[in-house]
Amino acid sequence: MATRFLGFAAALLLAGTPLAFAVSDGNYDPAKQHCTGDVDNSDAPTRTELHCYSFILTVRDGNATQYHEYFGIGLQQQPDTGKNPLIDLNPAPLSIGKKQDVDVWYDPAGNGTDPKSCQLYRFSFDAGNPQPPSPPAPVDCNFIAGGSNAAPNPGAGLHLYLGADDNTDAGEHDSSNFVNNGPSDGGSTVLNLDPASLMTWMARAMAQDVPGLLTHPLPLVDGGIGACADGFCMSVQTTKRDQAYAGGTAPPSGNGQDVANYQGRQWDPYNCAGPTDGTADCGGHTLDYWNNLNGDPAMEPGVQIYEDPDAQGSPAGPVYPIPALYVGTCGVIIGGGALSTDGGAPQNQSLGFPPTPAPAPGAPYVNDAGQFVIPTDCHGEQTGLP
Repeated sequence: MATRFLGFAAALLLAGTPLAFAVSDGNYDPAKQHCTGDVDNSDAPTRTELHCYSFILTVRDGNATQYHEYFGIGLQQQPDTGKNPLIDLNPAPLSIGKKQDVDVWYDPAGNGTDPKSCQLYRFSFDAGNPQPPSPPAPVDCNFIAGGSNAAPNPGAGLHLYLGADDNTDAGEHDSSNFVNNGPSDGGSTVLNLDPASLMTWMARAMAQDVPGLLTHPLPLVDGGIGACADGFCMSVQTTKRDQAYAGGTAPPSGNGQDVANYQGRQWDPYNCAGPTDGTADCGGHTLDYWNNLNGDPAMEPGVQIYEDPDAQGSPAGPVYPIPALYVGTCGVIIGGGALSTDGGAPQNQSLGFPPTPAPAPGAPYVNDAGQFVIPTDCHGEQTGLP
């Protein structure tokens, strides 16, 4: 895990801008990395896709379905051979990678259907042959995923996306073919300017829509930043994100349950992860069973620390799942985790640790996961407060 954090820190230095990492941070999306969801699956360690990036910065407009990407820069995804890591930690910590390809592309006026309107330049760097790269000739972008599908329309909003994943760690491929939702760790920082959100916010204010205002407190602009490694996640958001990770489904409760609220969750076994996603390590099921069982919870405005809800999150212990913390417009959540069970026994006991004392479920403001919860009214809770 230390190597992964150092690799991520090196990517941060290369970017020269604030960055955090967590696939389950509410913002990361393989398509925004110009990758398909299965490209870093552990069952195909040498698989790569041309113009799929383990680190990327883009500017686009539009929404989730209709958008135009004006500019981007990214580090080409690498195969998992263990020989050519993007981040070379030896001999100098945080040194630049041994060999890497950097793409830069732009598309100021394309209509979203002509790939030739987007021009891409590739710069190749090799530490074994430290010569300035020759000026490259442009090529058509031809992204396999996430390319522009509409003409420029900045009035529909502008979006800055900065994303990275753990393919930067020696080309790591550690996700599961049972879910195909991208790497186990990685993440993004986002800044969104959405003029349409101002009218929506004003309509909620006039209608005295308290849940709507609490979950989307800021009009016009929103942002998010997160961090996650080996199951430990943290995220700061200024607005509600409906999904913690791309490709998930709503939790069985159907009410946008908070990612820090462990009520009703049944955690996958400790050893169930991307490379160990079969029945032997996943309690008699395959990994997708656990993802479908619990669904994909929501991120709320505020600060949240939580166990990765994606079953391929590869927890590193010593306590699994970790106690959660949330403070924001939707209230306060503290604790839990150590009392969560799998097959009737506290999961952290299997790691040699006793259960963490917590308030008894059923006590005022305590849920069935032993968490202390003081809600506001994001989900209409005020009607049922104790």
